[in-house]
Amino acid sequence: MLTRSELPDETDIFSFKALNERSVFLPFHELSGVSSETMRTLRSGILRGVLSALVVLGTALSLGVGYESSVAPSLYDGIAFGGLPGFTRSTVRRNYALITPESHVFSKNPLIEGGVSAHLVSPAMGASFAMYIARLQVKGRLENPKSPQIERFVVCLEGRVDVELRPGGGVEVTKRAVKAGEFAYMPSNATYTIFNGASTQQTTLLVFERHYQIKGVNPDYRFGVIEEQEVLPVDPEVFTLRKLMPDTEEYDFNIHVMDFMPGEHLHVKEVHYNEHGLLLVQGMGIYRLGEDWHPVKAGDAIWMAPYVPQWYAALGTETSRYILYKDTTVDPVLSRATGP
Repeated sequence: MLTRSELPDETDIFSFKALNERSVFLPFHELSGVSSETMRTLRSGILRGVLSALVVLGTALSLGVGYESSVAPSLYDGIAFGGLPGFTRSTVRRNYALITPESHVFSKNPLIEGGVSAHLVSPAMGASFAMYIARLQVKGRLENPKSPQIERFVVCLEGRVDVELRPGGGVEVTKRAVKAGEFAYMPSNATYTIFNGASTQQTTLLVFERHYQIKGVNPDYRFGVIEEQEVLPVDPEVFTLRKLMPDTEEYDFNIHVMDFMPGEHLHVKEVHYNEHGLLLVQGMGIYRLGEDWHPVKAGDAIWMAPYVPQWYAALGTETSRYILYKDTTVDPVLSRATGP
């Protein structure tokens, strides 16, 4: 047994260093005279206190101020992984896909003037909806979908846009501003333009589109601020949930914003008929998709087909947040329809 004089000065209850070439470790309690049970209690209490402080500080500093970190240029620089520049975490399977930032391909979009988009989810992979990131340069615009039956939901990740509404397709224009951390829903058969009127700043949008499937009702436009939406009960789950759309019959999908503190995870190992598309806008964690386990971080996009097993746990020191598409009120027999 080594004596106290042979220990480095920095030995404490949090770090046990190798003391010689044989990698010998000496627990601190054996040197201090404190019982191992007391030391475990002390260590547990200190760690809980530190973790709680980090979570509170991280939440206070990082939530509700836009999602620039999820679209930062550094995310698109690629990964130098052991000298293999072609490495990516992206994978596309029959019933799910993980698309990571180094795999995002931005290109021209016929609906965008003065900008580009990267489609992360689309019917080409088997999905019944589309999810993409749109970058609008100064004076850039996102026009109406080509089909009047397409509905659209937009979250502003950075910058600001004006939604120019033309009720009834007329010439009169009503403007609604949408800033970082805010959202807008445009129903099918609406006439509008999404315009970046800023003088210097690029705007980045997360866009969801799908064919509207409910007949005989007319949903209305919706605008809002994510942080102002009601926090809903989720017992026995522990995450924080906000829904950005009403749970009423005229809306055939919803957008959920879900926050997990470090160490929190889904209680239910979910398997259901609902289809998902999500963008992780903050934090990191582990996502189970089917039989696979994937480390994920801010900027990652995921598509989940119906009935794929799914589960998430948050890691790191900051709150995880993801924005999640979910088809909701449509009859399960009709939920896979992609058109009229």
